[in-house]
Amino acid sequence: MISKINRLNYLTTIISVILAIFIFEFGLRLFIDNPIIHIPENEPVIFEYDPNLGWKGKKGQYIFPPYSLSGKETQLSILEDGARITSITQNSVRNTLPKIVFCGGSFVQGWGVDDCETWAWKVQEKLENFEVLNYGTSGYGTYQSLLMLERNLPLLNKTKVVFYGFIDHHELRNIAGTIWIKILNRSSKRKQVYVPYATIDKDSVLKRNSPEKYDNFPFHKHSRVIQLLEDVRDKFAGDDRIYNKRVVTEKVILEMNKLCESNGVTFVFVILSASKEVKDHYIKYSDNNHIKVIDANVELSEDMIVEGDGHPNEKVHLEWANIFLKEFKKIEID
Repeated sequence: MISKINRLNYLTTIISVILAIFIFEFGLRLFIDNPIIHIPENEPVIFEYDPNLGWKGKKGQYIFPPYSLSGKETQLSILEDGARITSITQNSVRNTLPKIVFCGGSFVQGWGVDDCETWAWKVQEKLENFEVLNYGTSGYGTYQSLLMLERNLPLLNKTKVVFYGFIDHHELRNIAGTIWIKILNRSSKRKQVYVPYATIDKDSVLKRNSPEKYDNFPFHKHSRVIQLLEDVRDKFAGDDRIYNKRVVTEKVILEMNKLCESNGVTFVFVILSASKEVKDHYIKYSDNNHIKVIDANVELSEDMIVEGDGHPNEKVHLEWANIFLKEFKKIEID
């Protein structure tokens, strides 16, 4: 009799737990938007794993489907070293010319626009006596851009200037903050899952951390409860670092400048998109540390983004190119 009661109690408990989970799942679906980032099935995968950078561009010519009904297909072409193409003669005539290097994230790479619509391409069209190299890579922040420069800059002949394009979200990327980890997890199809990041040790020295992978739990695409558990996991993984995101970014910028100086290259900090507080801070910080800075800050309105995607459209890239070309004339090049 006792064993039957125990079995009944166990069964009741199991059913209650399952029912509670279903109710909780229903509540999450009812009141919380789905955080899963829906990536088109026919979107090409243009990145590959890199043990140092986390990910890098994979050589090839890729056609992206439209992001909206009124949109258009776009071509994104990547060279052997991960750079995006900036002219049709890049691999032949231009590789003997003095070089200008662009680096940063998707705003530099030109996510959502065609090869010939990026500001790097437009700059190349105007600067015929230089080769413009676009190492902008979607998802990169300041730290990954530094790692990329450390790999490629010593291999490039005749490099004259490095332009790093900054947006305020880079602060979060540099320390692999919770929100950024979550975004990468939700869009893992793009192969941007191993995240290198920087921290500050007890002596206020910049500490480099190798790429870490934050795996998705089973069924995360189908269950809000599973997604909530991932959020808790990610919160513990990155939240303690967020308080140092600015000082980390500042120290990485100094490392970029130091790297360029050691290679006889001019470093320029370019602000592409940031709040007034962030922009003013980094302009002052750059001035105090004798780093050249360009204020190309653009506040993105609805008519300035790729519909259905959210990245800057060709209109913005043209504005950035014009600002760049104007400021470039003021830079002394050996």
